Amino acid sequence: MITGPRILLHIGPPKSGTTSFQKWCNRNRDGLRDQGVLYPLSLGRVNHTRMMVYASDLMKDDPYFARNGVATEDDHRAFRRQLADSLATEVRAGNPDTLLISNEHLYSRVRAESTVQRAKDMLRRVSDDITVVVHVRPQIDMLVSNASQTARLGEVVDSAWFTRKAVGPGNWLYNMSATVAVWERVFGADRVQVVPFRRSPDMSAHIIDTLNLSQDGLGEPLRVNEALGWRAIATSNALVEHKVDKALGADQFKTLLAALPTSERLQVGLDIAKTVQDRFSAENAELIDRRPELESTDMDPDWDKYDATPNVHRLDEAKTLSAEIAAAVEFVRVQQGK
Repeated sequence: MITGPRILLHIGPPKSGTTSFQKWCNRNRDGLRDQGVLYPLSLGRVNHTRMMVYASDLMKDDPYFARNGVATEDDHRAFRRQLADSLATEVRAGNPDTLLISNEHLYSRVRAESTVQRAKDMLRRVSDDITVVVHVRPQIDMLVSNASQTARLGEVVDSAWFTRKAVGPGNWLYNMSATVAVWERVFGADRVQVVPFRRSPDMSAHIIDTLNLSQDGLGEPLRVNEALGWRAIATSNALVEHKVDKALGADQFKTLLAALPTSERLQVGLDIAKTVQDRFSAENAELIDRRPELESTDMDPDWDKYDATPNVHRLDEAKTLSAEIAAAVEFVRVQQGK
């Protein structure tokens, strides 16, 4: 057995406050180090995406692989050797009590047991004391939160997007019971910690409590609100449908959306919320039954949030103006380029 620091491997999932948590860890790297916690730079400054690249099978033309110079199997093997050595060196130099790692893509993209095992084998070079932390939340909450990110990525989000067949137990991202089960099989169920978002929405507060850290020297938890209002999503839809987003380029497109007002939060209403959430009743019950840290209501949404008048249908109505919106943005883009 390798003696070493306690390792907390936070794997997300996406849309559970991971961006806020990772920015908090980065901002408080020195304060955490003063209390024996290493948030390693070798895996990534803010988000430890290199951990996902290490564990995943080769994904050609993937941006995370490309930015790390990984295009072939030989590249990938060399990258793994270098990253594992870099992490081990950083841990030896820092000699921490706890190694804290966070990357939500480990949840969403590292799916096969063989790839989860690869992540485990890498970490066991540092220590055998590994706990996998998963932050679970009701699926409809994740879906609504994911709408803004989907729009930013250049996909159309309308009322049908929320109730499409792909949002169901067969979807890896939303079937938390099946996803958590893979990590349980590889690491052992007793080495997986499931944290309910409804009772513990702030992962930084959970880590402070778990490690019995002092708040002194640590900044307050960050609140990163990435949600787009329905009007901004409708604008995004118009630009995507008329391919103006491609003309702008991904970065400028995201910058444009970020500049739009976020008034009138998207409301899907109770009917859509219950339709979606009911699809996962059996899987959620299974997860709750086998996880002692979960309570019966932990995967139930706060239905009061969905009791407001829905405006999701406005996304469909706005399509009647999509050509005009797209033409206006394209006109300004062309004029600025002259």
